[in-house]
Amino acid sequence: MPIKEFPSGSAGPQSRIWKLLVRLLSFALVFLPGWSGSPHALELNRPVPQAVKSVASAVWKLTDGRYTGTATAISGNRFITKAHVIFDAPGAGDLTLSQKGNPRRLKVRRVLALSLAYDLALLEIKGRVDDHVSFEDALSEGRKGPLYGIGYPGGSFMYLRPLSDRVYEDDYFYAFAANRSPLGGASGGPILNVEGQVVAINGIGSDNILHGLKAKRIVSFLLDRFLFEKPQAPGVACSHLGFRACLEAGVERMKVLSEKNPLAQYAYGRGFYTNKGKKRIDFLLKSARQGLSMAKRGLGRYYSQKGRNLEKKGELEGAGLNYRKAARWFLQAWKDGDPVSSGYLGDMMHRSKKGIVEIPRRASELTDDSVKFGFLPAIIVKAARLYNNNENSMRKRRQALELMQKAAQIGNEYAKNFMKKVSSK
Repeated sequence: MPIKEFPSGSAGPQSRIWKLLVRLLSFALVFLPGWSGSPHALELNRPVPQAVKSVASAVWKLTDGRYTGTATAISGNRFITKAHVIFDAPGAGDLTLSQKGNPRRLKVRRVLALSLAYDLALLEIKGRVDDHVSFEDALSEGRKGPLYGIGYPGGSFMYLRPLSDRVYEDDYFYAFAANRSPLGGASGGPILNVEGQVVAINGIGSDNILHGLKAKRIVSFLLDRFLFEKPQAPGVACSHLGFRACLEAGVERMKVLSEKNPLAQYAYGRGFYTNKGKKRIDFLLKSARQGLSMAKRGLGRYYSQKGRNLEKKGELEGAGLNYRKAARWFLQAWKDGDPVSSGYLGDMMHRSKKGIVEIPRRASELTDDSVKFGFLPAIIVKAARLYNNNENSMRKRRQALELMQKAAQIGNEYAKNFMKKVSSK
């Protein structure tokens, strides 16, 4: 991340006093986590409602021996997970389910249905489980209050708590900022409201953002699997197919859907399952023009440094480094309500990238919007800019260290190293 080095200061008495104050403040932040004066009210350890905890027995770790994800029981012998969790598995028989505190090991019998556009897979297991979830209550009640997640990030069971009450919502997804990063392994776990109702299944994330497909889309997938012979159905029925044949059929169905379906265009454009290295950006453009905010954010990233890195690897064509286009797409996504895009855009404006005029107040507003949501990169950018500005008051530097300490507790290595260097001065 392009952030200045820590200021070295001078050797005079004022510098020594400042270093002593910083050490005392760093000690307070590490050993007295309840002490905080930050205006950014991000809660790292808010209590998990009992209703959310009651769902944990339906959430299992899914592994093929190499990669780990999460699966959620929806009936006695059926589980829902994300398609990308199983896509590279050698076969259905290699998929195993386990659970914290439970000696049972369950084997997957077969894949019943698959949708790469929705990034969903319906699994049938050998044997049965007692506890499972339902989507019916969430369909009638919807989201209530902040959201929580349950899953196995990094292979370990965890309740994923919200950093703030803010939730992003569009026609397809819910998203919120969690108190953990990275989140690899949590895909396939439930996202729940405060009453323990499953409102989404976690899937595509970014840093500490849980991004879940809404319950109504999942129910559509589960019902439509009986109509999957129709060309525009979201997925394919696989009960009569072998594992590899099921995946191949899923790819073919996604290609057909990518003509009109924005989720299929997004998956195709991101190169999750196929189309690696070619005209991926054309499909993202199609998806964005249909209004999918995630596609707009994806275009913003493709036209910035990430796209350039992918082009160098031969994994992308047609993007190039174009910060004007990146800013335009980030701005459109932010206007849709996406606070992650406001973080990316604010950082670009702060750093005055080519073609982007720096407007400090506007850049700070964009970054602050993303910080209040809880987006980890925005928290780090905000903290580093406050700390590295020698004109800032003690109060603002205190805020900077509070934010950076929170980023370190979430799990960011840059923030951990930052706090170590500051503490050692």
